[in-house]
Amino acid sequence: MAHLSEKWTLLILVQLCHGPLRFNALRRCVGSVTPKALAQTLRRLERSGLVSRQIIPGSPPGVEYRGTDLGFALAPAIRALAQWASTNFEEIERAQARYDACTASQREFHRQ
Repeated sequence: MAHLSEKWTLLILVQLCHGPLRFNALRRCVGSVTPKALAQTLRRLERSGLVSRQIIPGSPPGVEYRGTDLGFALAPAIRALAQWASTNFEEIERAQARYDACTASQREFHRQ
């Protein structure tokens, strides 16, 4: 289940927890994901049983993705992680700023 920690996985699962989406609608919801990265992530999630793919008849035919029961079982953990991130966002930004300032001064020290 290493792919659960990949860049786009949680964002895709969050969107699919709200309901089924077609590929391009999902891409718009997720943001800056490339079509290739989205397709690869969806394939991995489908292979793991977290997402299902359904062909929608029409001209042209469409494809719709939805979370499975197994995927929905992750929803409480995803919500908890999102809540933690929201609660601690400012502290994380402060820690990153401290790290960046320290690292920048250390880089300057080593150049001299």
